[in-house]
Amino acid sequence: MGYFQTDVNNSAGYAFGVSANPGGIKIENDNATAGSYASIFFRSHTGDAQVFATTTGASNEINFGIHLDNSGNTNGYTRFFINGETGNTGIDTISPDYKFDVNGTGRFVGDVRLDSKLIVESKVELEYDPASKTLNFNFV
Repeated sequence: MGYFQTDVNNSAGYAFGVSANPGGIKIENDNATAGSYASIFFRSHTGDAQVFATTTGASNEINFGIHLDNSGNTNGYTRFFINGETGNTGIDTISPDYKFDVNGTGRFVGDVRLDSKLIVESKVELEYDPASKTLNFNFV
């Protein structure tokens, strides 16, 4: 099987292709400006979901995200985002400052294991010492 490509609008640099080698579907936006998107939209009667890749900055790093637009809300929400330059992953944030950055509450069913400190910013610092099996509280 060969490569199929169709130009939606050649002057804008959009393309869609299916290839047997290396295999898969390719959706492309060759627009060279920062902030260009290549997206897949899933549409229902109550809103849209968008899986997107975009470039930012002078280095043209690729970012990846999932954006939800419920009930015709034109602003929508980017619920999942990976910063291509830093590798930081955000839940409900498009500017994650940490490898895993959650804007909201979380729940874990089961154990949560830490290999280092647990820091509650500007409140209290907890540190477990496995040698003495003690949990130290430092109020900051």
